Amino acid sequence: MATTFLSRGPTAVDDYLASTLARNQPARSDAIYTGVPFTRYLLSKGRIKPGDGHSFIGNVRYAKNNTAGWISASGPVSLTLQNNVTQFQYRYRHLSDSVSITLEELNQNASNENRIFDLLAEREEDAQLALMDRLATTLFKTTVATNEIENMRSIIATTGTIGDISATGNTWWQSTVTASGSIAGQGNKDLTTLANTIGKSETDMPDGGVMTQTAYEAYEGLARGFNQFDLMRDKGSVDMGLSTGGLKFKGITLMWDENMTSGELQLFNTRYLYLAVSKNFESTEFTRPANQLVKSALIWWMGALVCSNRSRLGRLTGLVA
Repeated sequence: MATTFLSRGPTAVDDYLASTLARNQPARSDAIYTGVPFTRYLLSKGRIKPGDGHSFIGNVRYAKNNTAGWISASGPVSLTLQNNVTQFQYRYRHLSDSVSITLEELNQNASNENRIFDLLAEREEDAQLALMDRLATTLFKTTVATNEIENMRSIIATTGTIGDISATGNTWWQSTVTASGSIAGQGNKDLTTLANTIGKSETDMPDGGVMTQTAYEAYEGLARGFNQFDLMRDKGSVDMGLSTGGLKFKGITLMWDENMTSGELQLFNTRYLYLAVSKNFESTEFTRPANQLVKSALIWWMGALVCSNRSRLGRLTGLVA
């Protein structure tokens, strides 16, 4: 005798499958974001946030107001109209994968609804891992392919058009990129200079950095050599972070990613960097193409990696252990 699950007909099966994917959406998105070091950090800082419309548009201040000044008690104040703000625009890109189950599999397991859901769970997890991997590798690619979001390297640069604003002739829309060397020598010095340069006299310091595993381990070795990483652990301390399971530099959280370009380190300020998400790994209904004996649903992410101030980000190149 057929179970209640399948006695409700093919439409009910589709509804059950689709509702299962939909129910898993919060856990799915959380698992994907926390499975990538960079997005896990953004998530912890509240920098994965909703995006509306067909693209993400925001304001950026590109020049200083020049009407402020010291005056006498009766002196005039300049009334010159100020136009120091322009807009950036990041177009949303789509990341998607499919979850499919054949009609033969549904028929073979018609009397065992748990088997059907086991098959679905297996394929959903497979799609989730694929989406996680694609997001992770895209974030640190050296180029931006068609239909991809901007990556960190394209944003942290002195050239290129990002957010519909060209860096050519607009120095305020350029990051700091420095050719460096050995971690223990030139690299450590350049890291200090880079953090200070993009940190606006230490009033707007970067809070995160990503490097390769080799550079990360070399810096950890250097920190251990100082033998002072756990001497001071209060606010404003020089704690290297090793005692708490991570690395710190001038209060910046350093992490490594296997997809980072060899010899590079990227510093960023999450005040100006975030993921704008319009579709958060949501699922569609299960449908069957007219020429296939397969029912499929899509898992869909739509969003953009947004930077609102490229000058607060920086990169070191040529780092060696």
